[in-house]
Amino acid sequence: MKQNRRILALALLLIIPGLGGSSLASPLASRQPNFPFLDRTLSTDHFVVHYTLTNCGSSGDDCLGSDAEAQATVDILEQAYQLLVHDPDYGFPPPLGTGTLENPKQLDVYILDLDAMCGVAMWAVPAPYDYFKLDAGCIRNEYQAGDLRAIQSTPVHELFHRVQYRYDKGPEEKWSFEGSATAVQDKFFGGAGSLDAMPNSSYVQRVNRYLRNPNRTSYEDYGGAVAGLRSASYYACLFWTYYMETCGTVAGEPALGIDALRLYWEQTLEYDNVQAMDHAVQAAPGCPDLKSMEDLFHEFVVANYVKNMGNVGERHRYADEEGPAGTRYDDVYLEADEAVAPAQPLQRQGEEVADWGANYYVARPDVSSCRWIQVDVNGAESDRLLTTIVAVDAGNNAHLFDSPDYRQRGPAMSRAFRNEAWDRVAVIVAGAAAGARYDLQVSCVEPPGILHRLTKPRTITAFRLL
Repeated sequence: MKQNRRILALALLLIIPGLGGSSLASPLASRQPNFPFLDRTLSTDHFVVHYTLTNCGSSGDDCLGSDAEAQATVDILEQAYQLLVHDPDYGFPPPLGTGTLENPKQLDVYILDLDAMCGVAMWAVPAPYDYFKLDAGCIRNEYQAGDLRAIQSTPVHELFHRVQYRYDKGPEEKWSFEGSATAVQDKFFGGAGSLDAMPNSSYVQRVNRYLRNPNRTSYEDYGGAVAGLRSASYYACLFWTYYMETCGTVAGEPALGIDALRLYWEQTLEYDNVQAMDHAVQAAPGCPDLKSMEDLFHEFVVANYVKNMGNVGERHRYADEEGPAGTRYDDVYLEADEAVAPAQPLQRQGEEVADWGANYYVARPDVSSCRWIQVDVNGAESDRLLTTIVAVDAGNNAHLFDSPDYRQRGPAMSRAFRNEAWDRVAVIVAGAAAGARYDLQVSCVEPPGILHRLTKPRTITAFRLL
């Protein structure tokens, strides 16, 4: 449990344009901003937007292009507030800085040049130092009359940070703060206005960036060192979408599963990060068979491979991808995609998976000569690997993956099964709370004596190839 929590006086969350992102910055001294060149305001019940059309500064980037851009921004903020606070499907407390239900107040929002950022969300104790900032250039570039999908992303993201602050000001990690705030961008305006129907939205781009390498997704060093979900910052948004769709009970777009997200942030009053997710999963009414973040993550990594295949239930699909307005997320990155035949296995040694990371391998067995398929994954005795086998037929239908016989949690997995004219066999190896190294081999072998027998861990070369 949380004890003696240090409440920060002021913190920033920075939102970088495009595929950049936001990060928790160092605490700064609280102060009320002074931007006298912002000579125009627009107000609603809960927000005052400060901006200018003429005082553009030396860079020329401090001003908006029209009053309509400011009006769209303040309208989006007020609409989002009304959903978050007053719609029973959402049920969140008023964002920090907007007062209480009984005594509402207006939160200042400043639109100006933020250089390389699209937004800065801030908290401060005590008032009147509550405000946040949006970048004028990002607003100008994203505004389209009659289509507010793109322009909604940053204001909604920043506003949800201030909802998070009502529950917890730290030390939740970036995958928690930024990942969930990015997922929420897609939870406000449904139908044709849904961000998941817009391939160029920052939400969909961040989903696809995660899928392009779920074992090396790091906001600080993307594509470099092995890094899993807890290093992914914004790019963890797909995990939060999966959690909401799997464990929430609110039906229909755009609020699908949003009650599960509220439940998570309620847990942060007592627990942090993975522990908070453990308790949220246990309490969530939509996934009673799951008991931990490990349970949820194992389902998540499987869903990311089979999501667009046949013979797959709701748990392993994304609702965002369904229907004519949906945008199919990218396929997950494959560490290997190779043909296998007798004496020609798919083999890897010394592979590394991050904590809460996942590697995907595909073997394509020769139909005529590969009668049985053997999968071996061997880690160290103390390792805990989350391993799953998926067999895919020629019609792109997934098999085996939802059977406990083809899943294993522990240091090793060894399984032989008949080749029923499989087009391909995928092996998913994920890390849990700790990363691990392992060897992997997918081979054509002689039929074993007992069908579907899970054997003890063994050396990969201990079986006879055909």
